[in-house]
Amino acid sequence: ILGEMTVTKDGATFLRKIDVEHPAAKVIIEASNAVDNAVGDGTTSVVVLAGALVEKAEELLEMGISPQRISDGYYNGLQMAIEIIREVAIESTNHDKETMKYLADTCLRSKAVSHLTQEMMIPNLVVDGICSIADFSKGYIEVDDIKIEEKIGSSSETELIHGIVVDKTIDELSMPKIVENAKILLLDNDIQDERTKTDAEIRISDPGEMAQFLDSKTRNLLQKIQYVIESGANVIFSRGGIDPLALNHFSKNMMLTVRRVKENDLLWLAKATGAKVVRDFDTISGNDIGYAAKVYERIVGDDRMVFVDGCTNPKSITFLLRASSKKILDEFHRTVLDSIYVLRNFIMDPKIVPGGGAVEAFVAMVIRERSYLHSGKEQIVIQKFAEALEEIPLTIARNAGMNTIDIGTHLREKIYSQ
Repeated sequence: ILGEMTVTKDGATFLRKIDVEHPAAKVIIEASNAVDNAVGDGTTSVVVLAGALVEKAEELLEMGISPQRISDGYYNGLQMAIEIIREVAIESTNHDKETMKYLADTCLRSKAVSHLTQEMMIPNLVVDGICSIADFSKGYIEVDDIKIEEKIGSSSETELIHGIVVDKTIDELSMPKIVENAKILLLDNDIQDERTKTDAEIRISDPGEMAQFLDSKTRNLLQKIQYVIESGANVIFSRGGIDPLALNHFSKNMMLTVRRVKENDLLWLAKATGAKVVRDFDTISGNDIGYAAKVYERIVGDDRMVFVDGCTNPKSITFLLRASSKKILDEFHRTVLDSIYVLRNFIMDPKIVPGGGAVEAFVAMVIRERSYLHSGKEQIVIQKFAEALEEIPLTIARNAGMNTIDIGTHLREKIYSQ
């Protein structure tokens, strides 16, 4: 978009914003996006590795090695790398909070908003949020159960809510602004006059019939209101509209209502509070009611928002992110999401390896040694694969202003001396 500006340090985000025509460049961008979706972090590393592999492949082609042999050699190198990483990976437990904090911190420190994440202790917030909804026994967490709300403001007000924040306001000023020990009813229906889906015409020949028709409409509405009041709920979230007459009755009964709630918000509320989304008024029962310690309205930035907080054993939570501008908020959102993906992968498979290019350098060394077990040109291809892996630690050194030749030799010396 003309004039659009993005603040980011995320490789995949950067590559998504540029237009390329070269087929190899498009493949690299797709690889970066795939890593972003599957892993969350490491998007820049995969581009560095892919670029190095292409560069080494060009050297191999100049040596007269066929593309098929290069492809086979690279595939064998990949299988070796995966096997070696699995051998050196440190086993952990998927509920180890300290390890999870280190992982989140490692992911967040490399981002453009690292100063915000460190000041606000975001790694701790992310880990606490993840641990509250994860199923550690099954090694599973649903990322979609985490809602991320953004509002411009002070970054110090970033917080984790053990429940859901709905970007809506309470329907009536006369309704209570805070409800303790909330009993929550979720409605996927309107509390107002039913309207036909197609145009309908009513022919009335007597004035009494008009009054009878209006009375019938009012009775139907009052019946719906009565069903809701008898449910025992004191907080109602409705996906549809609520008639002013119904709002008046609910206010008198000290009930809090929020109408025209998005479908996703209803699903999040159901998971957080244990409520069931109800469509038919006459089937509402006590089993459909959800619970929260507190439901209240609060001013966030320039807007009012409804907080459903203090849910017992919530299956859905909310991160409320605050930053000084929309561009910083967008990057903040991407950063937190990346750390969530990293922790999700750890919960699914609790194994860790050293960072900072250490594991890539070690894998490259072992692959180089194992390459001598192969004969012919494949040995050269596998060695080139190892050289491409070494580009990751060397790139880190280059970005730090170090001499890559000296660092490369020192790195190999350190690894071989172990």
